[in-house]
Amino acid sequence: MSNLTGTVAVRLIGRHDGRVFLDRNTKFALGEGSEINIVEGVEQGLRSMKASERALLRIKAKYAYGAEGCERLGIPPNADVEFDVDFESYDPVFISCLIQ
Repeated sequence: MSNLTGTVAVRLIGRHDGRVFLDRNTKFALGEGSEINIVEGVEQGLRSMKASERALLRIKAKYAYGAEGCERLGIPPNADVEFDVDFESYDPVFISCLIQ
């Protein structure tokens, strides 16, 4: 799915040091997850998954909340995190082009 575009529906449970900091169902367009605070590592992980799959993603700080962390969620700077991901559905966007 890495070269495709479309909308995904997922359930995410984020953990840091065993503490749940996020539990949400959401829908977003691939490539635009950052607009709704989906970390880069989750979006990259989704691109290697198929709809209806579940996975545990262990994400390095660089692909999560970085050197700044996320005080609002209680994530310290440079913290690795985990996300349980339930990839519920994928609605592709087909882009067609006319070659003349």
